Amino acid sequence: MFTWSLNVISSKLIDFKALLSANYDDIEFRYIVYDTKAYEFSEEQLFGRHPKFLGGGTSNLVGYEKAEKVLQEYNYEEWNKFVIGIGDAGAHDGPATVEVLERIYPQLQYLAFVYADNGWWGDEQFIASMQDLASRKQWVGYAHLQKSDQKSIISALRSLFPRR
Repeated sequence: MFTWSLNVISSKLIDFKALLSANYDDIEFRYIVYDTKAYEFSEEQLFGRHPKFLGGGTSNLVGYEKAEKVLQEYNYEEWNKFVIGIGDAGAHDGPATVEVLERIYPQLQYLAFVYADNGWWGDEQFIASMQDLASRKQWVGYAHLQKSDQKSIISALRSLFPRR
């Protein structure tokens, strides 16, 4: 993901978490970070004073496969499950990733992807696949974030969670 927006996106994720936590009693956030391998990070590792970053290369597939494993830890009848991905779509594994997303979708209340456009990455096939998935499934969202300013981020969040 492009560094110039990472701090802004991180602060909005923290705001989003605070909003959800204020409205729900029992809520858990799990953070999966990936390049060519997927890892689960703590909040401190992701948002802390010295955030941890991975090397390079991206495989969206390994990130969503890790999410699939994490989701298995939560009983469908007891938990509402949301998966929201944010990235530069810089991988070339769109069809395989969409297969995983199609597989996990029935156990989710919501699935979204925010394309954080850095101007020079972005697998067009993956982006098109995510847009198509969002157009076909009621509880799938897609947002294209082109700037890292607060107005753009709020606009992207609104597009992910429209009033129905």
